[in-house]
Amino acid sequence: MNPLQIAWRQALASLRFRAVGHGMSVFGVILGSGMFGSVQAYRMALAPMGLSLADSNRLQWFSWMAALMALVGIGNQFLLSVTARFREIGTLKCLGASNQLIGMIYAIESLMLGSIGALIGGVVGPVLGSMIAGRPSLEAAPLSFAVGLSIAFLAIWIPIAEVMRLPATSALRAED
Repeated sequence: MNPLQIAWRQALASLRFRAVGHGMSVFGVILGSGMFGSVQAYRMALAPMGLSLADSNRLQWFSWMAALMALVGIGNQFLLSVTARFREIGTLKCLGASNQLIGMIYAIESLMLGSIGALIGGVVGPVLGSMIAGRPSLEAAPLSFAVGLSIAFLAIWIPIAEVMRLPATSALRAED
């Protein structure tokens, strides 16, 4: 079995056993990409009606701040997930798992969770935002999906760096 298959198997097992924590991560991505998409769709729907440049810029800023807040929240959730699994990580390292394999497990988890959240938030947010403006449209959905997936992908890098820096013996000594 190659390392990618092992990483997929471990990531899927983790998703099953840690459903509540991962559900919170998915919810964060839904909120981040949904809010981003909602504001972008609202801005796009009002642009033909004479939305001023200053108002457009304010809405743009607001949507990016929503995405940034989601990034911080989801990054915190992933960091807590990694911290709670120090012993598991230490055991994997002692059994010969490389830092790259362990990082790959977390990256796959993040992309799976991000895909689910970005798909839901990337569709629901733009639809709601454009409906509020009175012009239902999915024009902002692709950008909203991409932002949601990016949020999840960027949020995992600090926790992955933490895992790679952790010696196996320290991980095994971690308290629950």
